[in-house]
Amino acid sequence: MAIYIGLHSYTDKGLQGIDQTVERSERFKKMALERDVAVRDIYWIQGEYDVISIVEGAEEAVTALYLQLRKEGNVKSKLLRAFSPAEMTSMVMGF
Repeated sequence: MAIYIGLHSYTDKGLQGIDQTVERSERFKKMALERDVAVRDIYWIQGEYDVISIVEGAEEAVTALYLQLRKEGNVKSKLLRAFSPAEMTSMVMGF
């Protein structure tokens, strides 16, 4: 299964309900389970983004999960594919 990192910024709607951000992360975990996606971690961060999520699953399932998350309107997100050291080694062999 592939690993993905989600970079999330609160929308105005998300900020208005900031007191529910942890509850929303629990709903996200349930949505992920329904799509057979494992949530490895969720962190609230300082800087350009407000939250990061680290998930593992099939590309189609992860993409659908993040589309569903965005549809709720609390965050704007960027989704990045992450590679392990072993995957990176395999890709660069022969360069």
